[in-house]
Amino acid sequence: MSQSLKKKRARAYESQAGKCYYCGIQMWPKNPQQSRAVSNQSSKYLMRIRCTVEHIQARSDGGSNATENIVAACWFCNQARHRRKKPKSPSVFAEFVRSRVRLGKWHPAQYQELY
Repeated sequence: MSQSLKKKRARAYESQAGKCYYCGIQMWPKNPQQSRAVSNQSSKYLMRIRCTVEHIQARSDGGSNATENIVAACWFCNQARHRRKKPKSPSVFAEFVRSRVRLGKWHPAQYQELY
């Protein structure tokens, strides 16, 4: 990842108070010890909540690395959105994720208290 994109991810992370754009879980930016969610968590779970760059309009769909097209999202949400054959728009996907979070059906139940 370019230094410019790393800086934009860091700015998005800070402006979102370290929370995922989609699910709202507290992420870690560079080092898992930077997250309050670390205590007694498995490395598998920590990888799910690492901060990633999310392009609102995917680069494959003509999106750019412009600041207004960048948000911070946990790895799990980022991957879930783009695994679909036809990814939902960011706003539709965000509402879908938030409804799943409210039902306790997004991240494993043992991590729900981290929201």
